[in-house]
Amino acid sequence: MKKRFMKSAIAIILVMIAVFTCSNAAMQPRWKYVSSISGDISISTLGIATVYGTGSAASPQVTKTVCKLHLQQLKNQKWTTIKTWTATSNTHYAAVDTKHWAVDRGYSYRIYVELNAYHGSTLLETGSSASEFRYYG
Repeated sequence: MKKRFMKSAIAIILVMIAVFTCSNAAMQPRWKYVSSISGDISISTLGIATVYGTGSAASPQVTKTVCKLHLQQLKNQKWTTIKTWTATSNTHYAAVDTKHWAVDRGYSYRIYVELNAYHGSTLLETGSSASEFRYYG
């Protein structure tokens, strides 16, 4: 009985140490120049995907941003881009405004947004993010 109590107490202490160690760990930024990327997809009952994507860079070194919005289809367990839209801006923010595209029934779809951050013509960084998938059945 005493041994079991000791084992339980030690296990609890080890878990608490792990929790406190993780909670004190410093969060590392995902990107150096890119500050945010977002986008979404919805699919109507008629099979029309409505998509958009945006991205921004907070660094004053960034003089141009290029946002690429990829509509992707899950086929044979692999995400494949079926359509890409691009928006370029000479500011810290670029957006592909709402677009529509007909999709095939029986597949899952998502958007994959890329933001390229430039200083002049020099690419500083590429950030990317994928949305949750939507199934059109």
